[in-house]
Amino acid sequence: AKWRRLLAEEQNSLDMFEHMSSMTLDSLLKCTFSCDSHCQGKPSEYISAILELSKLLVQRQHYLPYHWDWLYWRTEQGRRFRKACDIVHAFTAKIVQERRSQLDQQGSAKKQTENLEYTGGYKKKDTDLIDLLLLSK
Repeated sequence: AKWRRLLAEEQNSLDMFEHMSSMTLDSLLKCTFSCDSHCQGKPSEYISAILELSKLLVQRQHYLPYHWDWLYWRTEQGRRFRKACDIVHAFTAKIVQERRSQLDQQGSAKKQTENLEYTGGYKKKDTDLIDLLLLSK
């Protein structure tokens, strides 16, 4: 429905890159971090930072003087890149911290790993990547 509406507004063509990127990012965040970002429906600082990083990375590759770190980090683009990285890293750190405290509240690691055991070919509980990483020692 969303894409049909957008196609009707744009007449004959629709640029799917941003929509597919948002859908992919939404799926990755859900599978790896147990995070419902809803990035397809509402704008966020995190999504803007990801898009900014992608754009800046391509621009850096195409401009030879930016290949030298000592020059790039002194430019406006280098400062924007660092700011966007800080936003992305802060978002990720927040998710990890929240998930860690949720796991601590739910009980011991042993209790959680019991949910990961296979029984009859089926898992008792779907486990996200962040849970596996936080529960491993």
